[in-house]
Amino acid sequence: DYIVNETYIKTKSGVIIPVEVASGKKFKVDRQTYLVCFFRDITERKIVEEKMNMLSLSASETTDTIIITNPKGKAVWANNAYLNLTGFSMEEILGEK
Repeated sequence: DYIVNETYIKTKSGVIIPVEVASGKKFKVDRQTYLVCFFRDITERKIVEEKMNMLSLSASETTDTIIITNPKGKAVWANNAYLNLTGFSMEEILGEK
C-alpha cells in the first residue's frame, strides 16, 4: 500500500514548491531495506484549487442567484441567494430540475 501526502520542498534555486509524495514500496538488497518514494510537482493543481476556492467564495457570497446543474439539468449546487429566494434547502434541490 502506498501512502500519499502533500508537502513542500525547496528546489536548488531556493523556490518552494508544493509536491505530492507517494511512499510505501519497500525492498531489500543485501539485508538493507529501502523505501521507494515518488515526488510529483502539484503546483498547477494548487493554483487551480486556489482559483476554484476564490470562485466558490465569490459565488457563495454574491446576492445574485446562482445554480449549477449537470448536463441533464439537475441541480448539483446553488448559492445562498438562490436558496433564500426560493425557500428551498440545498438537500431539497440537489438532483432536481
